[in-house]
Amino acid sequence: MTLTSLINTVLHHRSIRLAAQPAVCTAAKGSRIEFIDLAKGVCILLVVLLHSEVLPFDLPNFKAVRMPLYFILSGLFFRDYGNIAVFLEKKINRMVVPFLFFIFLNLAIYFAIQLLVTGQPVHWEWIYMPFTDRIYVNYPLWFLICLFNVNVIFSLIYRLTRISSIQMGMCLACAATGYYLFRQGIQLPLHLDTALTAMPFFCAGRLLAGTTLFFPNRYDNLSMPMGIGLCALSFLIYSVGGTQCIDFLSNQYFGSLPLIYLNSLLFTIGIMMICKSIGHLPVISYMGRYSIIILCTHYLYLLNIGTVLNHFVDPVTAKWGTIFGMTILLSFTIPLCRRYLPRFTAQKDLIHIVK
Repeated sequence: MTLTSLINTVLHHRSIRLAAQPAVCTAAKGSRIEFIDLAKGVCILLVVLLHSEVLPFDLPNFKAVRMPLYFILSGLFFRDYGNIAVFLEKKINRMVVPFLFFIFLNLAIYFAIQLLVTGQPVHWEWIYMPFTDRIYVNYPLWFLICLFNVNVIFSLIYRLTRISSIQMGMCLACAATGYYLFRQGIQLPLHLDTALTAMPFFCAGRLLAGTTLFFPNRYDNLSMPMGIGLCALSFLIYSVGGTQCIDFLSNQYFGSLPLIYLNSLLFTIGIMMICKSIGHLPVISYMGRYSIIILCTHYLYLLNIGTVLNHFVDPVTAKWGTIFGMTILLSFTIPLCRRYLPRFTAQKDLIHIVK
């Protein structure tokens, strides 16, 4: 074998190994996984449509997929970074910074409208209630602080053991604690109880990252029928057993505990398989790529535009005017946030712990 052929052989085998790396590693090197953006886009679209009341809040079985999908996707891309300070820096910049920024921005706007437009008294306790009573002007922000807690809890578990089965057992123990808190009517500050409840979904995402399910494999042509089949099984559970879901905002369980987690996992993985088969849908994938910006801003628009319009027009006109105004503003929000507020919307780092 000549030197040239030997080099070519080594490079060929190296390219095969790189191609076979998990999607998580690929994303970490800078390239994006299109169907993940699509899955996040589907999720944030559902959130926006439900909050704007275009879709009813009791849409059958869809509570079982909205938040679990986010937790599983987050677990899919979990990284320990090998350093607790680096880990905290990344998570604070991605979750805590936008959480705090939008809480106080929304409060400032809301108070200004109350004083200048509606003339209603300002309730200053709104400033501290997100931290003490889990009450928000812009309530979708709860998810960011909850997800931060989920990441921290799983990082502690990950540092205690690298054995996947033990990690899942510890996450199930966390969920049992979350369920106990629900049964006792106990709600912890900053959604720590919800974070415990969500741990099995996050861990499931972490375990799925170690399989070939969500990156290219020879069975990719079966992704669509597999996804449809899993979603059908989820709807079968719903049809036979009724509502099986968790209201993560208030940490309330509805249904049978085993069926709740089974139903959500089936539906969530099914949606992800369907998205993997489709790959990319321009508008929805774009929404998914910048879903954190939409999450933080869409309810701000709904609340404040609605407050102003309800003061001047009838409720029906106000509702559709609010939806139209939100849609227009959201189309400008992402590029504006990327350009002028990247460090407050998880696009760039604001805080540097590690030098």
